[in-house]
Amino acid sequence: MRQLPQVVSGTRELINDGRLKMITASYDRDKAPLLDVIDEHDISYPVIWQNGDANRGNVDDWNIRGIPTTVLINPQGDIVADLRAGEDFQQVLEYFIENGEAAGVIDLSGNASLQDDGSINVDLAMYSSQHRSLDIKVEAYRVVFKWDEENDPDHEGRPLDREYISLGEEGHDYSFTQDFKWFADETSSFSISDYGEADAIYVMAQAVYPGSEELNEGEGITVSFGSNIAIP
Repeated sequence: MRQLPQVVSGTRELINDGRLKMITASYDRDKAPLLDVIDEHDISYPVIWQNGDANRGNVDDWNIRGIPTTVLINPQGDIVADLRAGEDFQQVLEYFIENGEAAGVIDLSGNASLQDDGSINVDLAMYSSQHRSLDIKVEAYRVVFKWDEENDPDHEGRPLDREYISLGEEGHDYSFTQDFKWFADETSSFSISDYGEADAIYVMAQAVYPGSEELNEGEGITVSFGSNIAIP
């Protein structure tokens, strides 16, 4: 709900100009509050109420990993990006509308797993429909739990807090540039080791759509992968 006003305001002009079509899928349990929201925000685009669907509609097809999720789909039916509503939401949409085919589609997914020797193996799968090279920014952190030593000396409950220590600031750089010479799909793997004392390792990789670097408060429009690996 917190994103809804920005989504509505950021899409209204583009919808009225015929440059964007919008559809919303709602998973609210009660229909009446949904109708109140539609009326309150003057939502004119179609809203599908899918609470009665045991399979929760097109969650998998639309790559919906949480609520709210805003997914941008190009005229060819490809998911171009998962969008985060913000102050420059309309500018982000205009980036894809104006660049369209030139922007292409990029994607990034992965898997991270603990190895027998204690290292973390990270496998990344990348996609660039236009075969453009992508700068893959990798950030890794060792996570140290803070415990209530007085009331939980055996650490059987939940930690009081977590400290994230950047491995990059400790001299470990895992970022790289991925080229796409022959195929639009490429894979890359690397290992994280010698990370010191940690209760977990958090690793995140992201790629930025070329030409969008100044949007989203300088973060650009990104696709990303993240994983938290517990260290026994």
